[in-house]
Amino acid sequence: MANSIALAREQEIFAVAETTRGTLVFPAATDFIIGAGFAEIGQQPSFSKSKEVVNSRDVLARIMDRFKAGEWEIPIYARPSGALGTAPMAAILFKCLMGVQTINAGVSVVYSQAKEKPSFSLWIRKDHAVFFARGCTVSKVAAELQTEGNVELTFSGGFMEMGWVGTDDMTATEPLAEDDIAVTDAKKFIAGGKVQFRLAAGTIYDNSDAGYTVASVNYTTNVVTITPALEAEVASGSFIEPFLPVGSTTSYPISAAACKAQVGGADKGVTVYSYEITDPVAYLDREITSTGFPEGYVEGQRDITGELGFLFRRDDLHYFYDGRNDSKLNLKMVCGTVAGKIMEINTPYSSVNIPKPEEVDETIETKLDFLAVGSAGEDSATITFK
Repeated sequence: MANSIALAREQEIFAVAETTRGTLVFPAATDFIIGAGFAEIGQQPSFSKSKEVVNSRDVLARIMDRFKAGEWEIPIYARPSGALGTAPMAAILFKCLMGVQTINAGVSVVYSQAKEKPSFSLWIRKDHAVFFARGCTVSKVAAELQTEGNVELTFSGGFMEMGWVGTDDMTATEPLAEDDIAVTDAKKFIAGGKVQFRLAAGTIYDNSDAGYTVASVNYTTNVVTITPALEAEVASGSFIEPFLPVGSTTSYPISAAACKAQVGGADKGVTVYSYEITDPVAYLDREITSTGFPEGYVEGQRDITGELGFLFRRDDLHYFYDGRNDSKLNLKMVCGTVAGKIMEINTPYSSVNIPKPEEVDETIETKLDFLAVGSAGEDSATITFK
């Protein structure tokens, strides 16, 4: 196979809930996410320089430290399902951000806050390679009303450990029921990923659409051990390559033109309305584990902030009083107008600052910064699809 350059458009994203934090789960077709841009994933090792004293000005050695948590980012369009009471695309990201998903049959899907946040496994195909990560959490989402395009959300967070599977040439004919596969470069594979086999003629063996799990890798002998064993003989010169399900989604992106702001339940014309919902976790990097990776996390304090901008009308002066007296405003970003295709972000106790007037295009505009606080706790924000 040619040493081809990866094409950016050849991207697929899957995110699937984990039953146990940090235990990798393979996705189904319905766990597919369409990126509104390119997903990012990375986990860099850290190193310590050797302290040994030698008669040289060079660094002669460095020691690999335990891994810190990795980072990921995925931009998407807000895509409701189109059916009341059915979860949207990327439902797992909303649930892992907020904590709780409540499905009200035939009515709505509500994402509300909890003291503990669930985890998920992330799978990203970049053309000839698939990157996967376990123990993923969502720490932040950014949303802003626009005057064009669709409603965009940018999710980001961390994870415990990343792996990958790539595309490589097989160096030997592997018979039926063989599970040790000789490859050219075993460094393209890490245990946990899934692969399939493609013959030179184009025939694919993928374990009846389930893929073969990479059970272990011998980087010295260039052997990839799979489970289950091969379903048929695969000739030398065939290819081993990543396996993912064929993604599917039934959902509808929301046009930015179908959005509005509400203040205290009343529609409000705005020039700016943005949210940054930060709901962090701290990975336990300091804990020494047998894997060399963080194996747990604890939830931190939320920091939900935003900005509301509007043309300064006569009856807007009261917002200065609200800012001076730390008033709490009920703010709601409403995206969409058709039942089943609506998303609402609501912060019912938004503590506002004093606005700042600015001259813009012969008019006066004011911008109101706010912090979403809770009342009884775990009630500072909700995201609802209805």
